[in-house]
Amino acid sequence: MIIHRELALTVPSEVRGAIESMVKGDLRDSGQVVLEGPDHAVTLALRLDEGFRHDLVVMGPRTRAVYHAAEPGRSWLKLRLKPEAAQGLLGGAAAELVDQAAPLAALTGDRVARRLVAEGPRTLLAGLSAEAGTDRTMLIRRATGLLATGMKVAETARRLHVSERQLRTVFATSLGISPKQFAKISRVRAVIDRAERRPLAQLAIDAGYYDQAHLTTEFKALMGVPPAAFALGKMPAATACQSAS
Repeated sequence: MIIHRELALTVPSEVRGAIESMVKGDLRDSGQVVLEGPDHAVTLALRLDEGFRHDLVVMGPRTRAVYHAAEPGRSWLKLRLKPEAAQGLLGGAAAELVDQAAPLAALTGDRVARRLVAEGPRTLLAGLSAEAGTDRTMLIRRATGLLATGMKVAETARRLHVSERQLRTVFATSLGISPKQFAKISRVRAVIDRAERRPLAQLAIDAGYYDQAHLTTEFKALMGVPPAAFALGKMPAATACQSAS
């Protein structure tokens, strides 16, 4: 199976408070598969076809990988939003979008969707980090940073002087997933990013797994196949890419 590679773009300075990362893709050849990997972020995707028809979709956090057999001629731009930006755009709707996608207009109103298409992402997104200085946002930033290093949820809560229950509540409201789910997704993403450079045993240690068996079990649960099979391109059957409705 050939996975289509997306191109990472530089995030403009004026919207770095709202956007974690930005990629574009352009599928010209048949037989390629688009991988939507596990992701704790909310993503805003502008998708276009050869007839210049577009749809503007909000993709919620993904707890498992999805493999799409996309039609040639499609192109897209994906903006991974920081938690405070997703909160500003969606309110408390992130939890409702876990493993789902929906048209932006259905979530925020057609006026916002038309403005984003007409003016581009900068105008709208530049104002979405208004909550950047709030206690909740600072807690999320510090917690996600610690969990991404492999720190356990209980230790993260102790380090931040909050209860595990409080941490779970803040994550559910702002990210739509639990701290434990965030940690699992972060570990698998770290393995995918480093898989070509390090052996699995070392990857397990670096990503915060107990051992290589733990890595393999968790990777298979989120990616659908063990890491060795993934590296060889032996992946689950791809499904047709559907427009969000």
